[in-house]
Amino acid sequence: PEAVVRRVYERTVAKADPWGTYVLHSGLGGAAPDSPAAAALEQVGDRDDDALGLEIVRAFLAGPAGAVVGQALPVTHGFELWAVKGPEGHEVRYHIDYAEWHRKQTNVVCPPLFAITVQCSPIADGEMEGGDYAAHEAGLAHYDRFGYKSCRVALPDNAPIADWDDAGWHKVKYRFNRATVHAGEWPHLVTRVQHMPLGMQRVVIGINPFPAYVGPLEMVAPQHSDAFRKQLKMDRLRALIQGKGGERIDLRTLDLESKRLLALILKKSKSAGRAPRS
Repeated sequence: PEAVVRRVYERTVAKADPWGTYVLHSGLGGAAPDSPAAAALEQVGDRDDDALGLEIVRAFLAGPAGAVVGQALPVTHGFELWAVKGPEGHEVRYHIDYAEWHRKQTNVVCPPLFAITVQCSPIADGEMEGGDYAAHEAGLAHYDRFGYKSCRVALPDNAPIADWDDAGWHKVKYRFNRATVHAGEWPHLVTRVQHMPLGMQRVVIGINPFPAYVGPLEMVAPQHSDAFRKQLKMDRLRALIQGKGGERIDLRTLDLESKRLLALILKKSKSAGRAPRS
């Protein structure tokens, strides 16, 4: 519904950072507040993000695009969901979606079952120039040729990628409350936003359903969630403590949360290194 999409836009532009959550398939039917499914949803992070994420997934599945995704519901553990914004001049370089936290923990790249977006900026048709979404149907074979952000093929000056005129590209103009759905392994990009109404942001929801062999680990720190950002800080601090990368810790450059995380890491490392009493 348009009302839900407008709320996503307002919430996303009001936040300093992107936001994200993970919605369990088992929680879509209206889990009781004290049920395991509801408890797991609350463990992800910001409860407002979790509640809005649940509302978004329910609304999406009830709409026409949901019929496409519905065929994968029997094998879907849950839906990783995030919202991002970009100003005029913003673009998203060529890439594939995958379970980021799962990759960091296992070194295995797992694309989602489907890659889904919902366009949330309340603008009229024609008010945005550029900002088009495009995905290539050749999937991982195309990605193997071009690489992340087209690192294997030089970018042209007048197009977002070298084979922009290839018939395999599916291109979609930005439109308020429009959804895109394609196979999870299709690489995609967003063209540079050349113009949009003053003060507006290009806001998009991303939704990635994952199967049971990926979801339980991915839901620990969903992309763009507070939990994900916290884990990244923890990883950086651990690397600094271990002397990786040749950097040294300067406490004056750390924010309050980083200092708290650093103290937690040091406390745990001391506990782990303490010899047991005989």
